[in-house]
Amino acid sequence: MLAARKVGKHYGERSVLSEVSLNVGPGEMVGIIGPNGSGKTTLLRLLSGEERPDTGTVMWEDRPIADWPVRERARRIALLPQEGLPPLDFTVEEVVMMGRHPHQGWWPWITERDRALVEEILADTDLLSHRWRPVAVLSGGERQRVAIAQAMAQQPRLLLLDEPTTYLDVRHQLSMLDRIVRWKRKDGLSVVIVLHDLNLAAQFCDRLLLLKNGRVIREGTPEQVIQASVIRDAYGIDPVMVRHPSAGVPQVLLQSEEKGFVTTSCGQPLSVSAP
Repeated sequence: MLAARKVGKHYGERSVLSEVSLNVGPGEMVGIIGPNGSGKTTLLRLLSGEERPDTGTVMWEDRPIADWPVRERARRIALLPQEGLPPLDFTVEEVVMMGRHPHQGWWPWITERDRALVEEILADTDLLSHRWRPVAVLSGGERQRVAIAQAMAQQPRLLLLDEPTTYLDVRHQLSMLDRIVRWKRKDGLSVVIVLHDLNLAAQFCDRLLLLKNGRVIREGTPEQVIQASVIRDAYGIDPVMVRHPSAGVPQVLLQSEEKGFVTTSCGQPLSVSAP
């Protein structure tokens, strides 16, 4: 469905990506991980068609993504950028309804089907109580949920997410990722998601692509990528590896320079016995 073939990107004399390849099939969730500056956001923008690669190609349904008209592409692909939504004066319901625009005709009349879908999405994202509030008065986490709801209203076949959990508390991180998993299973949605939290990436993604300095240094299942030697090479840290007690996937604990505790990959301290 989506295929990036040896894509590269330069900004001036600086190489951001070099010969990166990736395939994403229907109903598959692929996580892009890697240290800051490794090219994750740039890759996502190339996959969405918002930027063109300097080398290589990005194909969507066996057609160069640059050849798709913008409106047709918007019916199939939704991108949630890292910045999320700005503090708009539109209400939550109005912003979510904007996700229906690619599916409307030249006269953007709101149909009963549009209203029913938006109502369902507002309920599914716990936003019904906020529907009449201006987005400008919402917290960063609430605006992030509105942005996700807007993408859901777009009903894409490919969802591209750039660090969507950044502004969300733990409860809403899990709720949002669970919702995306249900969505992809139900509709065969393909998902590419940039995540900093290695533990969430291991739990929710079918495959992972690990970038460093603009190159792929490991691709595969969480078992194949989330390994001590691989994490050490990519991030320059010495992790402690454990198994998730119920999911069975590898999880990363980070050793502090101070003795007596380690942290999760998102920096939360865990008590351990001192040696």
